[in-house]
Amino acid sequence: MAASAAASSGAAAKPAATAAEHAGAAAAAVADSELLRSLCVPDPEYTLGGIHGDTEPSHPSVAMHLIRQLIPGQDLTRTAVPPWYLEPRSLLERFADIMMHPEMLLAAEGGKDAEARILGVAAWYLSGWHYRTTGVKKPTNPIIGETMGTFWVHEDGSRSTYLAEQVCHRPPISAMHVRNVTHGIEANAAIHTRSKFSAPQTAQSILEGGCSLQFHNHGEEYFVTFPTANALGLLFGTLRMELSGDVRIACAKTGLAVELSFHIAPFFGGADSKNRVTGALKRGDEKLGDIAGQWDSIVMLTRGGAAAPEVVMDLSKHTVAPKMVLPLGLQGPWESRRLWAPMFEAMNARPTVDWDAVTRLKNQMEEDQRRLPCHSHGHGQLTMGWAAKLFKPATVHDPVTSTDVPIWTLDEERLGLTRTDEVNAVALSRNTHDIRGGEPGPIPTGKAAEGLVSSAHAPAAVVAVAAAKAAKAAPAAAAAAAKPAPAPTAATTRPAPAAASKASKPADGKAAESGAGEATAPSAAAPQGDKPATDK
Repeated sequence: MAASAAASSGAAAKPAATAAEHAGAAAAAVADSELLRSLCVPDPEYTLGGIHGDTEPSHPSVAMHLIRQLIPGQDLTRTAVPPWYLEPRSLLERFADIMMHPEMLLAAEGGKDAEARILGVAAWYLSGWHYRTTGVKKPTNPIIGETMGTFWVHEDGSRSTYLAEQVCHRPPISAMHVRNVTHGIEANAAIHTRSKFSAPQTAQSILEGGCSLQFHNHGEEYFVTFPTANALGLLFGTLRMELSGDVRIACAKTGLAVELSFHIAPFFGGADSKNRVTGALKRGDEKLGDIAGQWDSIVMLTRGGAAAPEVVMDLSKHTVAPKMVLPLGLQGPWESRRLWAPMFEAMNARPTVDWDAVTRLKNQMEEDQRRLPCHSHGHGQLTMGWAAKLFKPATVHDPVTSTDVPIWTLDEERLGLTRTDEVNAVALSRNTHDIRGGEPGPIPTGKAAEGLVSSAHAPAAVVAVAAAKAAKAAPAAAAAAAKPAPAPTAATTRPAPAAASKASKPADGKAAESGAGEATAPSAAAPQGDKPATDK
C-alpha cells in the first residue's frame, strides 16, 4: 500500500517537475532572444539605400550570352543569368527595402482620418523602391527554407520587425511579416516572383501575390499589390532598371483606394519621365484626386478645385533608416547573409572579380539544392512536400475585385505568439530548427560579446566600397614600396584584393578570437543550394 502510494506520489510529482523544466527553458529562451537582439548592429551608413561610391567591376559581354538563350516570352527561371548581373543580396533582403523609411508607416497609422491614413500608406509604399545598385543587378533567388530577420528602432522607443522565409520552391514564393506592437501595425505578404524575357531587349520580374496591412487600432485592413521590375537595354543602349504596371492599395472598411500606375520612360527623349508614377485617390467609383510624380523623389495629390497640390511623399525630407542585424558570425546557417556569404565575398573581391569562382559557388548551391527530397519528382509529381518553418498559408480579401488572394501569414500558434506579442525576428530567423541540420553556435556573453559588437562591420554582401577604395590605393602603395626604404610596412605591400577579403569577415574572425560561437555550417550532404533552375 505504501509502495503504491509512493508510486502514485512520484507519478503526480513528475508532471510538476516537467512543467517547471519547461518554464525554466522558456525563460532561458526569452533571455537568449533578448541577448541576441542586444548584439545586433546597424547596417553601415554607406550602404543605406544602395552602396555609394562603388564602381562596376569588369566582366564579359552579356549580349551573346542572352542571344543564345532568350526568346520572347521565355520563362527566365530556366535561363542562366550571368553572375555579374547578380546583386550580392538575397531577394529576402531586397524585400526588406519596403522598410527603408519605417517612420513613414508609423506616420500613416497615426493619420488624423481615413484619407490621411491611406495616403500615408501610399507614401510608405512608394518609398520602398528606390534602392540603387551600381549597374543593373538582380538579387539572388532565395533557397527553400532560407530566412531573414531584422528590425528598426524608432525615436519613441518602439521597434518595427521584419521576418521573411522562402516557403515554396515551385512556384518560388517568399513570405514576409512586419510588426510594430506599440503602434498596432501588422503586415503579412507573399510574393511569387515570375520572370520572363520581353522582346526586344527587356527582362521582367513580375511580382505576383498580395499583402495584408492592418492598423489594429483603427480596425482597418489594406490590400496591397506589387509592380513589375524591368531590366531594359539588355543588348544595346544604356542598361537601366524601371518599374511598370498597375497596383492598388484598398481598404474595405473605409471604401477608399489608391490606384497607381508605374510608367517606363520612352527610349528616346524620356529623361524627364523616368520613374514616373500616376494614379488616383478614390472612394468607390468616385475620384477624389489625381496623383502624379516620381516614385524615387516626390509625389503630389491634386484634388478637384483645390488651390494647390498636396504632398503625398517627399523623399528629400527622409533618410534611410539602418536595419539592425546580427553580425555574420552569429547568424544561423540558413539565414540569407550567412548562407550566401562565400559567393557574395567572391563577388566583392575587387578590383578584379574571379567570375569563374562565383559561378562555381553558385553552381554548388544549385547542385546541393537538387538533393532535397522535395525537389525530386515521381512521374511528374513532387514526392515530398516542404513544411514552412515560420509561416502558414492564408488568404486576404481584395475589396476591389471581391476575391480572396492567397498569401502566407506568421504561424503564431506554432511559434507561441499572440497578436499583441512583439516578434523577435532575429531570434526566430536564427534559431528556428531546420530539418536539414546545421545549428547556430552559442551566444557570446561578457567581453566576448563586447568584442563582437565593437568589431561590427559591413557583412560580405556590402564590402564593395571598401574593396574599391583599397584597389585605388594599391598603385600608390606599390610605388611607395618600390622606393628605397628601411623596411616596407604591411600596409604598403598587402594586395588590395586580400585587404578587401579580410575586410569582409572581421566579425567571424573576432568571434573566433574571443571565443564567440560560430554557427555550425551544414555538412556537404546537407542540401543548402537554390533550385536546379538558375537565377532569374
